[in-house]
Amino acid sequence: MSAKALTPTGLANVSIDAVLEALRPALERARPALDAAKPALDYIQPVVTTAKPYITNPLYLLLGLVLGAFAYAYYVLFISSYFSSFKNIPGPPKTHWLLGNMERVVNSSPSLLQYQMGQLYGRNYKTHAVGGKHHLVTSDLKLINYMITHPDLFMKPRGAARLLTDALGLGLVTVEGAHHRRQRRVLNPAFGWVQMGAVAPVIFQKGFELRHRLLAMVENGPEIDKTDPDYAPGARKIDILRPLSAATLDIIGLVGFGYDLRALEEEPNPLREAYNGAIAAAFSLNALALVQIEVPAAGIIVSKHTS
Repeated sequence: MSAKALTPTGLANVSIDAVLEALRPALERARPALDAAKPALDYIQPVVTTAKPYITNPLYLLLGLVLGAFAYAYYVLFISSYFSSFKNIPGPPKTHWLLGNMERVVNSSPSLLQYQMGQLYGRNYKTHAVGGKHHLVTSDLKLINYMITHPDLFMKPRGAARLLTDALGLGLVTVEGAHHRRQRRVLNPAFGWVQMGAVAPVIFQKGFELRHRLLAMVENGPEIDKTDPDYAPGARKIDILRPLSAATLDIIGLVGFGYDLRALEEEPNPLREAYNGAIAAAFSLNALALVQIEVPAAGIIVSKHTS
């Protein structure tokens, strides 16, 4: 008896007897495990037979789901915090029994929120995530350096990785592990001294524009309130993230596509507005999206972030 199998070189005749003969050693090695599992299977069979009427009854299924939901809610509310490895780390209290602090986290400026929480709780603090989980937030330079130098130990959560991938694609910013290393190897030749020398004038020009923008923000910005812990006479506090992001976007547009988005000048630009609108839409998270980030299985529920 023979069958045709598809191989890299084309179609070839393969003897089924030869395949079975090749698999025989593996089957013989698996036999002791199968024999050992037989008593357990024999024990489970009557239980399954007894439970079958209840499993197939919709009323009992509904009751099981309700009891499971109550048990999960009890775990989130009363048990999860006591068994968390973060239980002794300070942090803000929950603002929602299911979502924790996540609504505040995603709707606040990252730098401002981290600064405020750092003032209250120190360099390491925790936030309450969806479903009783906890997130550690740190500004400890040694810990940050360890995380950056060990990227394979600190992967993005699956839900967050999916959200970033949906918004930005499978690029260098979103992929990790072997895929990230492969993309870096492919891109490295584009960032050699010769290649960077060719685009240096563009980068320097945008650097000077960024300098002028920051000086204008300092000169025209409001003075720090006396109640602010960073208060100093005549000092001003500015949000540097926005102009830095604008300069980065301008450089990418000019170097990568030969198009000046004029983000630093804040002039109307349809392409830049479309880009900013797409990013804002991708990261405007509602309660369902927060659950889908923490519980990847919830991604089967259709929403604007999964459709």
